[in-house]
Amino acid sequence: MNTSETANDKSQNPQDNISLNEYGQYILIAYRFGSRERHSYLVDVCSGIDTASERAEHEVNERSGKYSVVVFAKRKTGDIEEIYEAKCPKHYYQSIGSEISRLAELENENQNLKEENYILFKDNESKSTEIEKLREEIFKLTSNIKSNG
Repeated sequence: MNTSETANDKSQNPQDNISLNEYGQYILIAYRFGSRERHSYLVDVCSGIDTASERAEHEVNERSGKYSVVVFAKRKTGDIEEIYEAKCPKHYYQSIGSEISRLAELENENQNLKEENYILFKDNESKSTEIEKLREEIFKLTSNIKSNG
């Protein structure tokens, strides 16, 4: 996250248009299915804990259970501390809990496959470059043999 940004596009209070560099601010991050290793986005930056927790709960409800929202506090020391998490209400995921879990599994598998494919692509690209260099070397050697022979 770029700490020189401001967050005001979704802010409900005009005074919440604040810099992320200021201490005493509350930073809200949404995590897909509550997983810190999945998609996430900046929800808001608020100047008070009450506003931040209300905003977090609102975002969770707006996203229909696909995201949980974590509130972080920026301290005077510069440290960022997690202080609150708004989780999806049970009634959103009780009837579809297994489907959400399966979707999360499939998305993880898909991400892993993308990463493996990227590695294979880079490996293949490297081998293609190596093959091209060998072809050039062979061409030079055969050209030298023809010109000397």
